[in-house]
Amino acid sequence: MPEGIRKRHARAWRSREGRGCSCTPTYEAQVYSAREHKRIYRTFPTETAARTWRQDAQIAMRHGAMKAGRVPTIREAWKDWVAGAETGVVLTRSKDRYKPSTLRGYRQAMQDVILPELGPMHLNEVRRSDLQRLAERQRKKGKGASTVRNTLLPVGRSTGGRSTLRM
Repeated sequence: MPEGIRKRHARAWRSREGRGCSCTPTYEAQVYSAREHKRIYRTFPTETAARTWRQDAQIAMRHGAMKAGRVPTIREAWKDWVAGAETGVVLTRSKDRYKPSTLRGYRQAMQDVILPELGPMHLNEVRRSDLQRLAERQRKKGKGASTVRNTLLPVGRSTGGRSTLRM
């Protein structure tokens, strides 16, 4: 394995039990920012992608184009995302602008449910389990599964992630 890249296996990896690998491993690439004294990590599905990113990141670090930087909170990421969606910088998957009614629904969900509970958390601190607990609390309040799903949609949109929660 090249320096700065490591293979990551699933938690339920059968090799721990002495059997062959049954998972599809991912590859974690890292670069070190001497200026900020921090490591930057990214995970990729292939070793080639990890190696390519690492080489590009090292060049960007040398030229000062890449920094370890501070991870924004959910609230900060939401403000940036909604500002971009309103101005047409952030588009839907089909490359259209977000409709006003969609943005209103996202705003309401974020203000009423998400931001009060998760707003101060940094993006790298939010775990699937946090969102799952939030979804379960909403279900216990009598909200329907699709309502809960739609409430959590803006979190994925503003953080660039996809939701795989059980309702």
